[in-house]
Amino acid sequence: MAVTFEEVSTEISPTPPASAPAPAAAPPDGAALAEQIEQTLRVRAEREARLCDR
Repeated sequence: MAVTFEEVSTEISPTPPASAPAPAAAPPDGAALAEQIEQTLRVRAEREARLCDR
C-alpha cells in the first residue's frame, strides 16, 4: 500500500514484523506482599488519625 504526501512517498508493509512472546511474570512473594499491604494500611490509618484530630 503506497502512502504519498506532498514531498514524501513510502511503501507500508501490511504485515507487522514477528516478535517473540513476553516472558512470564514471576509469581508474587506472599510474605513481601502481605508486609507491603500491612504497611500501606498502617500509614493510611495514621494519616486518617492525624486528619481527624485537627
